[in-house]
Amino acid sequence: MIQFPPTAQYLLESSICLFVFYIMYKMFFQKNTFFQINRIYLLSGALLSFFIPLLHIQSYPQETAVISSAINTAQYLTIEFNTQMDKGGVFLTFSCKEIIISIYVLGVTFFSTRLFFKLNKIKRIIQQSEKTEKGGLKTLHTNEQDTSSFFNWIFFNSRHDKNNSDLILQHELVHVRQWHSLDVIIMEILCIFNWFNPIIYLYQKCLRENHEFIADDIVSSIAPSKYEYAKLLIEELQFHQKPILSNSFSSMIKKRLVMISEKNKNKKNGFIYFSIIPIIFLLISFFSTQNIAPSILPNHPKENIIPDIMPTYGNCLDLQNEERKKCSDSNIIQFISSHVKYPEDARKKGIEGMAVIRFIVKKDGSLYFDPNVEKTILRDPGSGCGEEALRVVQSFEQWHPGVVNGKRTDIQFTLPIRFKLSD
Repeated sequence: MIQFPPTAQYLLESSICLFVFYIMYKMFFQKNTFFQINRIYLLSGALLSFFIPLLHIQSYPQETAVISSAINTAQYLTIEFNTQMDKGGVFLTFSCKEIIISIYVLGVTFFSTRLFFKLNKIKRIIQQSEKTEKGGLKTLHTNEQDTSSFFNWIFFNSRHDKNNSDLILQHELVHVRQWHSLDVIIMEILCIFNWFNPIIYLYQKCLRENHEFIADDIVSSIAPSKYEYAKLLIEELQFHQKPILSNSFSSMIKKRLVMISEKNKNKKNGFIYFSIIPIIFLLISFFSTQNIAPSILPNHPKENIIPDIMPTYGNCLDLQNEERKKCSDSNIIQFISSHVKYPEDARKKGIEGMAVIRFIVKKDGSLYFDPNVEKTILRDPGSGCGEEALRVVQSFEQWHPGVVNGKRTDIQFTLPIRFKLSD
């Protein structure tokens, strides 16, 4: 089952997954000559990094732990949110979270625009270049673009010696036939949504290098000799040009020369790739498995025990009893007041009332919400008030857990939020 976690949590988890796949590649796979397997690994690893955090695997605790660890207690705190619909002006306040989200969206917009301009530049070169077509393969003769390929288009620079043109075209033909441009576009899209993560660019570079290793491995086997092909690559050093989106023949020459000189690894070494399987399961268990809090499992008895210390929010642990409660209540009110927004539909319809949210403060201080919304939003005035109340409560940072008999315990917490319009 796929479930969308909070954006920041998802991006962090996907970044960690990508880092793990990148480190595995650099440490164990990069120097292997199993180039096709490396391509599959790199592309699959990138996609899995973005998919694993979306998985939602529910893990239920053993039945014996239900009564001893689950306390059902309600803590009621009413918050009135007043909104003044005056005509004098609008005052905007931005939380730290909203600023971070705005920066992220700006980054996504910038890199999306950059990809658009790259595609537009390739389109312009295609339109302006002299074209020849043979067997569905389209060759563009241009001096604006280095010899490279993009899907079924081959950009051929006229500076190349005629004696070498066949080998160069064969190299680009490998890129075309194996759809390397599709890999490039996929990585560009992933870079858009993970633009802040430096690992994504290193990962992208590794995949592009591997494309060149694949093409070199195939073409060097049909060249008069590996020495002649290596000599051709050395001649390209002076013409190195950073590719736009296409696979360029003159890119990454030094690393390609090293890989050409490598002897093919023993096929038995390919078993090392099976080591990634337990790593994938480990990432899934770490980021995708969610324990269901025992107190909301159906058909189990509930204990009405008053905790020694109720869950609190904010820096209130040094205070005692009522003072601690007042401090926590004040922090909760301040947080909700600064984050809640009166739903526009409810505002227009003049809807007021109380939304009641139920959640569990777990023993580690994190909050758990039942996937069944009806068990989480216990009361809803309508027109988006319940959803807004849930959104705000889900954005709480770490709480301090409750204590029963000297032990931290999962405790159910019920929080009413009253929506009220000012006259």
